[in-house]
Amino acid sequence: MDGNVSISPARSLFVLLPNPILFAETNLPMTQETYRSIGAIAGVITGVVSMALLGFSGLIAGFCFGAGGAVLGGILGERVHSMRHKNH
Repeated sequence: MDGNVSISPARSLFVLLPNPILFAETNLPMTQETYRSIGAIAGVITGVVSMALLGFSGLIAGFCFGAGGAVLGGILGERVHSMRHKNH
């Protein structure tokens, strides 16, 4: 052996996960709060990325873009929840 170890991407992801049982599929429905939280996190990330792409920097701009993205993402998450659960 030459000392080079090849690990597949799937195995390296498995090694990095602390406990694969935590990521098992469940039959629990996602609540409106879960959709809102996921939307808010995605909104913060989108806001900060758009801030950087538009050339803004600094604490005030980061706050405005991040908070605006969180609010809009949360609203969008609630709308997605209501659209997906309209017939229930």
